[in-house]
Amino acid sequence: MPRAPQAVPFVWSLCALPIGGAAFTSNMSVFVLARIATPVVFVYVPLLFAWLAVACRGRGRLIWGALATVVVCVGVDAFFVEPRALEVTEVRVESENLAKPIRIGLFSDIQLDTFGAYEKQAFATLMAGKPDVILLAGDYIQADSEPERLAFRAQVNAYLREIHFGAPLGVFAVQGNMEVENDWPSLFEGLGVTTFERSNRVVRDAFSVAGLTLDDSFRQGQSFERTPGKLSIALGHAPDFALGQHGADLLVAGHTHGGQVRLPFVGPLLTFSGVPRAWAAGVTTLPYGGTLVVSRGVGVERREAPQLRFLCRPQLMFITVSPRRSSPAPNQQ
Repeated sequence: MPRAPQAVPFVWSLCALPIGGAAFTSNMSVFVLARIATPVVFVYVPLLFAWLAVACRGRGRLIWGALATVVVCVGVDAFFVEPRALEVTEVRVESENLAKPIRIGLFSDIQLDTFGAYEKQAFATLMAGKPDVILLAGDYIQADSEPERLAFRAQVNAYLREIHFGAPLGVFAVQGNMEVENDWPSLFEGLGVTTFERSNRVVRDAFSVAGLTLDDSFRQGQSFERTPGKLSIALGHAPDFALGQHGADLLVAGHTHGGQVRLPFVGPLLTFSGVPRAWAAGVTTLPYGGTLVVSRGVGVERREAPQLRFLCRPQLMFITVSPRRSSPAPNQQ
């Protein structure tokens, strides 16, 4: 039986094969590198640990065997459990510019390349939450070809009609990175969805929505016109527009996927955004006023990216904005 020191060089040579191949490939995106690294982490590394468990004796065998088991369990969770373990998150925000509460559904980054039970259930769950307003933060379809994209668009549109997709106070949608075509609003044809093909502001009785183009959502230091007595909402795909003075009460975005992979005490490894990592998911009270809400998204990055999530479940958010209660004056009972 080989001893551990003899086993290590052999197994690590196997691990080096995909990494070495990546080193000689030019213009490789981080997603491709992640896809190459995935078999190293979840196949070669457990094999290495299993080899060491066999090669060692006593306590070493138990330690390496336990490590191999942990890595395999993480892989099963990351690839087969979390990507479809949709979490519904309730968020509560107060605003002095509202007379009565408004319930907002935030849906982003489904990035579907198949339209099956999970994707349909995600839309159905959004409708079951009975929001007054629905905000769609982009990245709807991630198809490999034009015919596939058109086919998915038809399927999604038909299903949304079937479930009577909509909200009493309106549905508002912006463009994401996946919507490279100019005709993306046709996904919502016949559904009464307000789409923003250029940055614009729509005013309703109790609120206004400033919808941003994809480029503007990445642009920092923007300002939004505030309508007195109305809740001011800014909707963009990426959250970068929240950096700097803005004037909105509620800023809403997606894009980051929450990092898709988060580590304890570290947080998201990558967010592809200029905002601080602590802002990349969830609710942030901004230092210059307003509240930023960023969804982890419903889907995962697809195509060349490894389709996994770890400690970062997909997310559908409901934001209840209530009138802010005034603090009682001194000595007031």
